[in-house]
Order: sequence, then C-alpha cells, then structure tokens
Amino acid sequence: MLSARALADQFLKSAGIAATCIDAYGGVTAYATVGIDIPAGLVCFACRRDDVERLAALAQRCRGDQATVADQVEKLAADLHISITHLIA
Repeated sequence: MLSARALADQFLKSAGIAATCIDAYGGVTAYATVGIDIPAGLVCFACRRDDVERLAALAQRCRGDQATVADQVEKLAADLHISITHLIA
C-alpha cells in the first residue's frame, strides 16, 4: 500500500501539474511535471501544464532577488488569470 506522501506524489505527477521555480538569484526554471518533493531553496509555483511555459517566460522578464521575482510572478499571474499555487519546500 502506498503511503499518503507517495500517493500525493503520484497524483501530482499523473494530474499534469507543472511548476515554475525561482532560485536564490532570481533564475527561473520551468518543470513540465512536479512531484511532492521540491528542492530546498527554490520558490515554486504550481500551475497547469498548459501555462508553465508562459508563466516561466513572464518570470524571466522580472528582475531582482528571489522574493522580488516571486512577488512579481504572483501579480502577473493574477493579472493574466493564470492559476498558481505556491509550493513550499
């Protein structure tokens, strides 16, 4: 039997949940699928797989440190009606 953690990980991956992640220097990476384990030090926003490239492109235009870029991404996503969820490592 799968543990609750393993089941959640499997669900996220099979549901097509993607993520745009921001590193400590403001660098942006898009992941087509994301599981439950987020690497430490990243700020990640889960989104629909169809939106991940667009969200990452918007994030790459933002300037500043990790917190500044994350704030800008949240505002841009809201303005453009892109549904995101902040993932916590």
